[in-house]
Amino acid sequence: MKLIQVRNKVTERDFLDLPGIIYKNDTQWVSHLDRDVKMVFNRESNGYFKHGEAIRWVLYNEQKKPIGRVAAFIDHEANIRTETKAGGMGFFECINDKDAAFKLFDACREWLRKKDIQVMDGPVNFGERDRFWGLMIEGFKNPSYLENYNPPYYLDFFKAYGFQKFFEQTTSEVTKSGFKYERFKRIADRVNANPDVQFKSLNMEQADIFAEDFCAIYNEAWGRHENFNPLSSAAVKGIMHQMRHVVIPEFVCFAYVKNEPAGFFVNILEANEIFKHLNGKLHWLNKLRFLFYRYFQKPTRLKGIVFGVKPHFQNQGIETGMIMHIYEEMLKNPGVENLELAWVGDFNPKMQSLLQALGCRTIKVHATFRKLLSSDIEFKRYQLKK
Repeated sequence: MKLIQVRNKVTERDFLDLPGIIYKNDTQWVSHLDRDVKMVFNRESNGYFKHGEAIRWVLYNEQKKPIGRVAAFIDHEANIRTETKAGGMGFFECINDKDAAFKLFDACREWLRKKDIQVMDGPVNFGERDRFWGLMIEGFKNPSYLENYNPPYYLDFFKAYGFQKFFEQTTSEVTKSGFKYERFKRIADRVNANPDVQFKSLNMEQADIFAEDFCAIYNEAWGRHENFNPLSSAAVKGIMHQMRHVVIPEFVCFAYVKNEPAGFFVNILEANEIFKHLNGKLHWLNKLRFLFYRYFQKPTRLKGIVFGVKPHFQNQGIETGMIMHIYEEMLKNPGVENLELAWVGDFNPKMQSLLQALGCRTIKVHATFRKLLSSDIEFKRYQLKK
């Protein structure tokens, strides 16, 4: 086996195409778009390169056929604010061969060690947590857009190599018929009756204002997370532009208290209902196919990608008010039947309880693992800073 760093178009094409080899007989798999993966490793499109670095490898067998891939990365800015210097590994794909998997893990470990990194987290993204993050350990069906999907045997590789579970993040689903409407209507009515509280749907004509409001909420609500990086409004506007075809404004809710941005609940169309027809490519013909499936055979599922409330507005009914706002919009759209709520960490028991109360059921579980690279570090499960 030979490990080669991605440095040219040939190795990058092998990096992008390798999942097609791993999942060629898997009917559940939906290819990530090449464009989305390439953007992670593009210095112009990924702002994390301003304060971080990344590297990629492809593993080849004796016949010079690609059998595995992986990437490693460091966010130096995030490490300034933490006692433990963390690095990441991700975009891991490998045939069912432990030696091959360990060779990929070793490459990440040694690269990170040479840069004085103390722990290796994976599989994670060189970017935000709402995409390419975590190892699927339960569910193994209906992978969502930008969500990691993998064979069950990957878990054995991670455990055998000495990775320990750092935290879990669940994906839950609620249907129109299963939503416990009456249980929450009373709370929502009380909040809606408060003249100081407003709920607004996204208005794309005021995208700059909503981007600023999103940053104000996000940076305050997520500030307690380890390795937190604040978002800029320019980055948010860039994301909004990328996702413009899967965003329906009425399914994006912002909450305001006395005109102060207080919370948001962002939902998009479950784009993999479309992308499963495109095989990861967005050439001109597939762009036409995308528009056809998007606007003439509309998807039936929504995916909640981010939910946040500023700490001083939490537990005041804002959360319930936003959820009810989205549910009432679902009732106006008869084609939409399901809402998938992703990325709720096990370190957030309040949100887990809220989902259960809504009538949600857990359909997928991803885990983020940590491997200690230094004997001076003690393993601890992930927890929010107080």
